[in-house]
Amino acid sequence: MTAIAITPNEFGLHLDAIETRMDCRIQNIESNVKHITDKIDDLQSDISDLQVAVDIQKTDSVIIKTEINNLKDNLKEHFATKVELKDAVGAIRADMGAMETRLIKWMISTGLASIALATSIGFGLAKFVAT
Repeated sequence: MTAIAITPNEFGLHLDAIETRMDCRIQNIESNVKHITDKIDDLQSDISDLQVAVDIQKTDSVIIKTEINNLKDNLKEHFATKVELKDAVGAIRADMGAMETRLIKWMISTGLASIALATSIGFGLAKFVAT
């Protein structure tokens, strides 16, 4: 067996090469960590923007729901008013029918009274002229 003899100078060269490789790897790791932290910051910014957008959408949906409920209430009022108007029109028609009946009765009684008056005037004149 032969022993490998490493001189202090060669050993130091090996350590220098190892140290250089380690420094290079450490720099790569630092670079990767910086890149990852930058990406994390970007993602946090994007998440904040998305949260703002979601909040805006929630606010818009609440506004839309409120408007829909207001429209529903207005429609209910409209239909209630429509029913009230129908009832009022029905009542007016009934009143007009009753008034028409009363008017017809009044016209008939007035016509009969006119005929009776004309007849009595005619008889009165006939008696007056005959005497």
